[in-house]
Amino acid sequence: MPDLELIDADGHILEPAEMWRERIEARHRDAAPRVELCNGKEAWFVEDHLLLEARREDNRGLGFSGAAGRTLEEVRDLKYVDNPPGAF
Repeated sequence: MPDLELIDADGHILEPAEMWRERIEARHRDAAPRVELCNGKEAWFVEDHLLLEARREDNRGLGFSGAAGRTLEEVRDLKYVDNPPGAF
C-alpha cells in the first residue's frame, strides 16, 4: 500500500481581527465585525450582536479557532491573535 498523506478538508482560514475595522468604508465601521471580551473570553460581535458561539455554556473563546495540533492546556488561554500566522 502506498504511503498516504493526510489532508484536512475542513480547515479554516481566519480573518485578522482588525480586518473589517481597517478595510471597511468609514460609514460602516460601527456595524463591522469585531472581537471583544464576553464573560472573560474573546467573541465576535456584529453591530451590537454577540455571535452564537460565545453564548454557549462551554464558550472556549476564539483561541480555539487555530487549535489544531495543540493540547487543551496549550489553547485554553490563547487569544485570537495567537493563532498561527498562516491561519490569517
